[in-house]
Amino acid sequence: MKKVVCIGNSLAGIKAIEQIRQHHPEAEVTLFTVEGEPPYYRHQLGDLLARVISPEQIYYRPLPYYQDQRIHLSEQKISRINLRKNKITTEDKQIFEFDCLLLAGMDAPHFAEIKGVHKSGVYYSRRLADVRQLINNLLIIETVVIDSDDLSGLRLAVALLKRGKEVILVTCAQHVFPQVLDEESSQVVRFLLQEAGLRIITENPVSEILGESDVKAIRLKSGKVFAAQAVILSVSQVDLRLFKDTELHFDQQIPVNANLQTNIENIFALDKAAQGTGDGWEEDCDTYPILLEQQGIKVASHIQGEEFLIQPPLPQARIMLNERALYIMGKTQPQRTVQVLSHWDQDNKDYKKIFIVDHRAVGAVLFCDAAQKERIEKLIVDRTDISGQEESLFGSPIFSLPK
Repeated sequence: MKKVVCIGNSLAGIKAIEQIRQHHPEAEVTLFTVEGEPPYYRHQLGDLLARVISPEQIYYRPLPYYQDQRIHLSEQKISRINLRKNKITTEDKQIFEFDCLLLAGMDAPHFAEIKGVHKSGVYYSRRLADVRQLINNLLIIETVVIDSDDLSGLRLAVALLKRGKEVILVTCAQHVFPQVLDEESSQVVRFLLQEAGLRIITENPVSEILGESDVKAIRLKSGKVFAAQAVILSVSQVDLRLFKDTELHFDQQIPVNANLQTNIENIFALDKAAQGTGDGWEEDCDTYPILLEQQGIKVASHIQGEEFLIQPPLPQARIMLNERALYIMGKTQPQRTVQVLSHWDQDNKDYKKIFIVDHRAVGAVLFCDAAQKERIEKLIVDRTDISGQEESLFGSPIFSLPK
């Protein structure tokens, strides 16, 4: 293994590089960052915006690490890839050869259906450069509209509330965050978010962004107009245009085998570039970096002829609302026949909903204290039979949907 090239700045790619280097310390490594940033924690962009973490803490590895480890970070744009000759050509005609090619992440914004999307003041929810620019412009921003159905948009919405901004969350869905919440949980979470100051509009996405060169307002699908100085969007897709006329098989993503290997022996796809490696909402979880690291180890182990079994962590997201945490964990929309236990005490703002399959908890949506969360999490992780424990989990059965 003489030359390794990684395209995309996913944590999975750099973890694979680290593992490969353990066996091939002499290997030349080039990382095309695509975004112009080394790998970082996407799920913590909201924490960066809310000033919970420092700018340095957003990165997966300290910036000097790459020079120390002889990993060449390249911001050059790739113009052509020849998979038969294992060569990459950049726009300035520089050529990079590879023995192993890692396609790690490579997602990009996709806002084709929204007019005016290229105006200044439009940001993508999962990109560090956009969030950094938003932070720099906060002094001139009063109102932010976020068009999002996923947790990346929610994290930024909560962060902006903490920064004292008016935030309007709009979605095309009938209820908020349909990827992870059923209708009942969605109504409770919507109530909690509105109590925290978030304005929510469902079934009415942004259709046009108004203003000459800067964002001045938005028009929703219904025609209603709201003044705003910033718009955050979260729709994305994997950018595979470079491979359009190559031997690589792909559609929206790249099909891979159990070793994350594509139809070409020396090319691997990881993170969102790989088809069928997640349940959809995992990329916004606090635990997603663990899964990405395991993907990197899996690829490196296969290259060495070794076995490594990926053991996905329990998907979890934690979002702070007024000094209390909303927890979403595990399978909150199981496909199999499921039993549901719910408890909602609106007066005390206490919500617990557990999803059960074959007498074992498989997922939960919780707005409760940390001790209760840890107990329910342990039941899910240990796959404990909870028959007869309902009363101890919930206390008195209180439930009515928020008004």
